[in-house]
Amino acid sequence: MLVVLVACSPGPAASPEPAARAARALPDAAHETDLERLAERSDELTQALNDVLADDLARWSPEARVLVQNDAWGLWQRLGAADAEAPAGTERLRRLAAHVIRHLALPAKELARLAPSGAPLPAHLAPAEGWTELEAELPVLAHERAFGLRRLFRVLLAGLEGPAGPARRALTSQLVALGAEGKAHLTRLPGELEQLRFEGDTLVETQVHELDREALLAGLPPLRAAETVTHVPGLGANAFLFELDPPERLEALPCARCHDDGTMMTLPTARYAPGHRFPPLLARATEEAQAVFAEARAEP
Repeated sequence: MLVVLVACSPGPAASPEPAARAARALPDAAHETDLERLAERSDELTQALNDVLADDLARWSPEARVLVQNDAWGLWQRLGAADAEAPAGTERLRRLAAHVIRHLALPAKELARLAPSGAPLPAHLAPAEGWTELEAELPVLAHERAFGLRRLFRVLLAGLEGPAGPARRALTSQLVALGAEGKAHLTRLPGELEQLRFEGDTLVETQVHELDREALLAGLPPLRAAETVTHVPGLGANAFLFELDPPERLEALPCARCHDDGTMMTLPTARYAPGHRFPPLLARATEEAQAVFAEARAEP
């Protein structure tokens, strides 16, 4: 996959403890595939969410509010994705997550300051390699569906002049925030970065950088290198292409099967300008925001 966009603006030296606690608890809950296990964590998650609601948001950076809201949104989606009847207590937990999402929503004016500015190269990609951003032919990528449109992805290629196709390929994501007015906004905050390096048609190197929530909350570089993978597409997803138990090292994964040019699932194209897909995806996320905010109007 790919790196998230530009580095975040410096945050506070230390985040409020409720933000840090929520950032530890919510991501795992958002990708828990067993709702019975999720129900067993109901007390822990309820406490984390209530602590967020009780805290003074004046102590929170905009980045912290976007991060925790995005994870709470993932929990809300996960609790509503059951194929069978949800375990007892999860309906109330989902409504509480909706309250937190609305509580953390930033005004559009503040979100504008977190918006992507132009199309800067992700921090972990070397400019000398000659990266070019292309749009994807597909209206929505598999990774975006897996994250419930809480992250949107960009496609970048380098070495386009090579006889065997691009020598390097990268996929990057950025977090989507729900604003106080009930609209979805793309931010510059990173989700992850995955890049592949080829020699001819042989994959010779894979790199994955995942979102380090503690680092983002501390105002530090928010992406950290990963050596093993537990599931695809990445941390925080509500659905996976496959899960790995025990975790696999990156070099053991069949990354080229999906991301080689011949069968690349992102289908990069120069036909559309980069970002062409984003407005309709954000419109769909806005529809969900309306449902979240309507649920938040009920008592938790």
